[in-house]
Amino acid sequence: RRIDAMVKALKYMKLLTVDEPPKTQSEVVQKPTPENKSNTENTSQKANEVIFDKPNSGAVDILLPASGKGYVTYKNDGNDHYGTAQTVKALQIITAKWNEKHPELKIQIGDMSRKGGGYLYPHGSHRKGIDADVRPFRKDGKLTALNAVADPQNFDREKTREFIKLVKETYPNTVILFNDKQLIKEGLTKPWEGHDDHLHIRFK
Repeated sequence: RRIDAMVKALKYMKLLTVDEPPKTQSEVVQKPTPENKSNTENTSQKANEVIFDKPNSGAVDILLPASGKGYVTYKNDGNDHYGTAQTVKALQIITAKWNEKHPELKIQIGDMSRKGGGYLYPHGSHRKGIDADVRPFRKDGKLTALNAVADPQNFDREKTREFIKLVKETYPNTVILFNDKQLIKEGLTKPWEGHDDHLHIRFK
């Protein structure tokens, strides 16, 4: 009885917590080690790339610079290369990755959206800041227009395929419209009228 009385007294003074349940694994604070610090950094890096938690959301108010690491823009009148913050960041991540492999070959980015969204001539889409047009690659490396269907001998399917795979590896839910029969057959793009000379990329 004396022992019981002493235990109660100690518990009362908060010097002992006999009845406190053991902490669960989620409650245990782990001190960082070189190994799990590296894992944390890798997770953080991946989290920076997976940025489309809310599809089709966000204000269309971020302007993609006219040029940057791995890309240039075309058909740029100063007001048709806007997107959501998510879309612009995604494009910059993709083009930077491309630049690491092909610093000599720029991605050509065309119409995106108008500032604030809404109709962009002559497109039925490009209204929400989640779309971007990209030219297919040419075998001669020139940064000029190419109709891949009408001019297949100058169409660099290999480089275009590599680019599409990079986009889909980085953002698996991305939809790409482009009328190359071989790439459609491979499941990399979907056919759509008016998309012989550019890839239409929609981020989700």
